[in-house]
Amino acid sequence: MEDPELLADLRQRFNGVDWVLLTGDDNMPSEHAEIVDGLTIATVDGRWEGRGFTQEQWKWETCHRWAHYIAEVHPPATIRRFSPFSHRPWTPRT
Repeated sequence: MEDPELLADLRQRFNGVDWVLLTGDDNMPSEHAEIVDGLTIATVDGRWEGRGFTQEQWKWETCHRWAHYIAEVHPPATIRRFSPFSHRPWTPRT
């Protein structure tokens, strides 16, 4: 599925249920700003180069480190960016 269809399907499928989309597409919130409003999204920070990780290691470390937080604590209807070292509210890159 393309992102717009996926997001619409998830919104419909899990209506009334708390859920979080964990995505490696750190640009999704800006590319689809009109349809992510009100969704709970966790993105993996895409700036992995030069930090001593391969891209796969970066994604794995990020997901492994923050899985509990993302599943249990991540505030509903927010978008946050995660890396192996930290997490913060998602903001567009300039």
